[in-house]
Amino acid sequence: MYDDAIDVPSADEGSTEWGDGGWGAGVFEGYPTEPGAYSIHTWRSDQSREGRQTLDLREYDHECAELMIHIGNPGREGSESELSIWRTFECNTDD
Repeated sequence: MYDDAIDVPSADEGSTEWGDGGWGAGVFEGYPTEPGAYSIHTWRSDQSREGRQTLDLREYDHECAELMIHIGNPGREGSESELSIWRTFECNTDD
């Protein structure tokens, strides 16, 4: 089991779209790079663990996953505290 936390700065006030360069970001490093049966649990510091979002990588048949955790959605009013896990499998394990 790995347990870590990072502080991510808020998006710039004028940010209105994904990828407009005004979003806060953080990177976790030093975690498994080998395929395995991993589950990712995320929650905000003001949330209980029972309110967490979970991504179970055992549900997918891929050797590589890239993940982004989002808080809020600029396209939806009232979603400022909504937490979601975005994933893509369009990566490779070649070094």
